[in-house]
Amino acid sequence: MELTNYKTGDIAFVSNKATSNPRTWVSDIIQFLQTGKLKNGNDIFSHTGQFIWIEGKLYVIDSDTDGVDVELFEKWVKRRTVIKVFRPNALTDLPAIQAYTELALSKAGNGYGWKSIPSFVFFLTGKRYLGRLTTPTDNMICSVFTAYLYNIKDWQIQTPQSLWVNRFKNFPNGEDCL
Repeated sequence: MELTNYKTGDIAFVSNKATSNPRTWVSDIIQFLQTGKLKNGNDIFSHTGQFIWIEGKLYVIDSDTDGVDVELFEKWVKRRTVIKVFRPNALTDLPAIQAYTELALSKAGNGYGWKSIPSFVFFLTGKRYLGRLTTPTDNMICSVFTAYLYNIKDWQIQTPQSLWVNRFKNFPNGEDCL
Protein backbone atom coordinates (compact mmCIF):
# COMPACT_ATOMS: atom_id res chain seq x y z
CA MET A 1 0.00 0.00 0.00
CA GLU A 2 1.30 3.44 -0.92
CA LEU A 3 1.90 5.84 1.96
CA THR A 4 -0.64 8.22 0.48
CA ASN A 5 -3.34 5.57 0.99
CA TYR A 6 -2.94 5.69 4.77
CA LYS A 7 -5.23 8.00 6.69
CA THR A 8 -5.04 9.85 9.97
CA GLY A 9 -6.31 7.45 12.63
CA ASP A 10 -5.25 4.22 10.93
CA ILE A 11 -3.82 1.87 13.54
CA ALA A 12 -0.51 0.08 12.99
CA PHE A 13 -0.21 -3.28 14.72
CA VAL A 14 3.41 -4.32 15.13
CA SER A 15 5.06 -7.63 15.83
CA ASN A 16 8.72 -8.02 16.66
CA LYS A 17 8.18 -11.72 17.34
CA ALA A 18 10.68 -12.91 14.75
CA THR A 19 13.51 -10.92 16.27
CA SER A 20 15.44 -10.82 19.50
CA ASN A 21 14.44 -7.19 19.76
CA PRO A 22 14.40 -6.04 23.40
CA ARG A 23 11.08 -4.29 22.69
CA THR A 24 9.43 -7.72 22.47
CA TRP A 25 10.68 -8.64 25.94
CA VAL A 26 9.50 -5.31 27.32
CA SER A 27 6.08 -5.85 25.75
CA ASP A 28 5.86 -9.35 27.26
CA ILE A 29 6.73 -8.05 30.72
CA ILE A 30 4.29 -5.14 30.46
CA GLN A 31 1.45 -7.43 29.39
CA PHE A 32 2.12 -9.82 32.28
CA LEU A 33 2.30 -7.05 34.87
CA GLN A 34 -0.78 -5.31 33.48
CA THR A 35 -3.04 -8.31 32.95
CA GLY A 36 -1.48 -11.09 35.03
CA LYS A 37 -1.36 -13.25 31.89
CA LEU A 38 1.57 -14.49 29.88
CA LYS A 39 1.42 -14.11 26.13
CA ASN A 40 0.55 -17.33 24.37
CA GLY A 41 1.61 -18.60 20.98
CA ASN A 42 -1.36 -16.92 19.33
CA ASP A 43 -0.37 -13.44 20.52
CA ILE A 44 1.37 -11.94 17.56
CA PHE A 45 1.28 -8.20 18.22
CA SER A 46 3.46 -6.39 20.70
CA HIS A 47 2.90 -2.73 19.82
CA THR A 48 0.43 -0.26 18.33
CA GLY A 49 0.79 3.18 16.80
CA GLN A 50 -1.47 5.58 14.95
CA PHE A 51 -0.92 7.36 11.65
CA ILE A 52 -1.29 11.12 11.51
CA TRP A 53 -0.82 13.39 8.52
CA ILE A 54 0.83 16.70 9.39
CA GLU A 55 1.58 19.27 6.69
CA GLY A 56 1.60 16.65 3.95
CA LYS A 57 3.89 14.17 5.74
CA LEU A 58 2.93 10.84 7.31
CA TYR A 59 3.82 10.49 10.99
CA VAL A 60 3.27 7.81 13.59
CA ILE A 61 2.26 8.76 17.11
CA ASP A 62 2.76 6.05 19.69
CA SER A 63 3.65 5.46 23.28
CA ASP A 64 6.99 3.72 23.23
CA THR A 65 9.84 3.12 25.65
CA ASP A 66 10.28 6.82 26.40
CA GLY A 67 6.68 8.06 26.37
CA VAL A 68 4.43 9.44 23.65
CA ASP A 69 6.36 10.34 20.50
CA VAL A 70 5.55 11.65 17.05
CA GLU A 71 7.94 10.39 14.40
CA LEU A 72 8.12 10.41 10.60
CA PHE A 73 6.77 7.12 9.25
CA GLU A 74 9.94 6.44 7.22
CA LYS A 75 12.08 6.60 10.35
CA TRP A 76 9.62 4.77 12.62
CA VAL A 77 9.09 1.81 10.27
CA LYS A 78 12.83 1.02 10.09
CA ARG A 79 12.72 -0.28 13.69
CA ARG A 80 9.74 -2.58 13.14
CA THR A 81 9.47 -6.04 11.61
CA VAL A 82 5.86 -7.02 10.85
CA ILE A 83 3.20 -4.35 10.50
CA LYS A 84 -0.49 -4.75 9.77
CA VAL A 85 -2.68 -1.71 9.36
CA PHE A 86 -6.31 -1.45 10.38
CA ARG A 87 -8.55 1.42 9.36
CA PRO A 88 -11.30 1.93 11.95
CA ASN A 89 -13.29 4.19 9.58
CA ALA A 90 -14.36 6.13 12.67
CA LEU A 91 -13.04 9.53 11.59
CA THR A 92 -15.54 10.34 8.90
CA ASP A 93 -15.29 14.11 8.60
CA LEU A 94 -12.79 16.92 9.00
CA PRO A 95 -13.95 17.97 12.51
CA ALA A 96 -13.55 14.37 13.75
CA ILE A 97 -10.07 14.14 12.21
CA GLN A 98 -9.07 17.47 13.75
CA ALA A 99 -10.39 16.49 17.20
CA TYR A 100 -8.57 13.14 17.03
CA THR A 101 -5.33 14.80 15.93
CA GLU A 102 -5.53 17.43 18.66
CA LEU A 103 -6.20 14.81 21.34
CA ALA A 104 -3.34 12.63 20.14
CA LEU A 105 -0.86 15.49 19.84
CA SER A 106 -1.84 16.83 23.27
CA LYS A 107 -0.08 13.78 24.74
CA ALA A 108 3.02 14.04 22.51
CA GLY A 109 6.25 14.73 24.33
CA ASN A 110 4.96 13.39 27.62
CA GLY A 111 7.49 11.06 29.16
CA TYR A 112 6.57 8.42 31.64
CA GLY A 113 6.00 9.66 35.18
CA TRP A 114 7.88 6.90 36.94
CA LYS A 115 11.48 7.37 37.93
CA SER A 116 12.42 3.81 38.83
CA ILE A 117 11.69 0.17 38.04
CA PRO A 118 9.63 -0.30 41.25
CA SER A 119 7.40 2.68 40.41
CA PHE A 120 6.94 1.31 36.86
CA VAL A 121 5.90 -2.11 38.23
CA PHE A 122 3.51 -0.43 40.67
CA PHE A 123 1.99 1.59 37.83
CA LEU A 124 1.27 -1.53 35.78
CA THR A 125 0.08 -3.79 38.59
CA GLY A 126 -1.71 -1.08 40.56
CA LYS A 127 -4.47 -0.85 37.98
CA ARG A 128 -5.24 -4.51 38.45
CA TYR A 129 -5.31 -4.42 42.25
CA LEU A 130 -6.34 -0.85 43.03
CA GLY A 131 -8.84 -0.25 40.24
CA ARG A 132 -8.62 0.94 36.68
CA LEU A 133 -7.70 4.39 35.60
CA THR A 134 -10.79 6.47 35.08
CA THR A 135 -9.06 9.50 33.65
CA PRO A 136 -6.14 9.55 31.25
CA THR A 137 -2.65 10.14 32.54
CA ASP A 138 0.65 10.72 30.81
CA ASN A 139 1.61 7.13 31.68
CA MET A 140 -0.23 5.24 28.94
CA ILE A 141 1.42 2.29 27.22
CA CYS A 142 0.91 1.93 23.47
CA SER A 143 -2.34 -0.04 23.36
CA VAL A 144 -3.92 1.93 26.21
CA PHE A 145 -3.04 5.13 24.34
CA THR A 146 -4.62 3.75 21.14
CA ALA A 147 -7.77 2.63 22.96
CA TYR A 148 -8.00 5.97 24.80
CA LEU A 149 -7.86 7.94 21.53
CA TYR A 150 -10.86 5.98 20.26
CA ASN A 151 -12.65 5.78 23.62
CA ILE A 152 -12.80 1.99 23.45
CA LYS A 153 -14.58 0.32 26.36
CA ASP A 154 -12.10 -0.69 29.06
CA TRP A 155 -9.41 1.35 27.31
CA GLN A 156 -7.34 1.17 30.50
CA ILE A 157 -6.57 -2.55 30.15
CA GLN A 158 -6.18 -3.04 26.39
CA THR A 159 -3.18 -4.87 24.96
CA PRO A 160 -2.04 -4.82 21.32
CA GLN A 161 -3.40 -8.35 20.92
CA SER A 162 -6.80 -7.56 22.47
CA LEU A 163 -7.18 -4.55 20.18
CA TRP A 164 -6.35 -6.71 17.16
CA VAL A 165 -8.67 -9.56 18.11
CA ASN A 166 -11.56 -7.18 18.83
CA ARG A 167 -10.94 -4.71 16.01
CA PHE A 168 -14.18 -5.47 14.16
CA LYS A 169 -16.16 -5.56 17.41
CA ASN A 170 -14.80 -2.13 18.37
CA PHE A 171 -15.10 -0.80 14.81
CA PRO A 172 -17.80 -2.66 12.84
CA ASN A 173 -17.12 -0.57 9.74
CA GLY A 174 -13.36 -1.02 9.93
CA GLU A 175 -11.15 -2.73 7.38
CA ASP A 176 -7.73 -4.35 7.25
CA CYS A 177 -5.42 -2.36 4.98
CA LEU A 178 -2.22 -4.37 4.96
